[in-house]
Amino acid sequence: MWAEFMQSFRPSDNRAWADRRYWANVAWLDALPPAGTSVQIHDFDGQPRVLAADGAPLGTLQAILNPTRMGLARAHVSQDFSRIDISYLGPDDLSANPTA
Repeated sequence: MWAEFMQSFRPSDNRAWADRRYWANVAWLDALPPAGTSVQIHDFDGQPRVLAADGAPLGTLQAILNPTRMGLARAHVSQDFSRIDISYLGPDDLSANPTA
């Protein structure tokens, strides 16, 4: 079981992993978090949400994410408060639309 779990983090031979940078617009629910604040992104029934570190909802991501993405996404509030900056370590599979 452990070997199978560890294997799930191993990149496939045909997919190059890289540190990729993205940004996405956010429709904030209430007060905007300060620039640089770390946030989480999660899919809830096909709707990507932006959450605080404690899991409190902050807003809705205005982009469609790939629910079967393999990499690790780290996100924080951008200097442009209408969006978040995303650092993604993985194959080119973060977006549900590869050209976005």
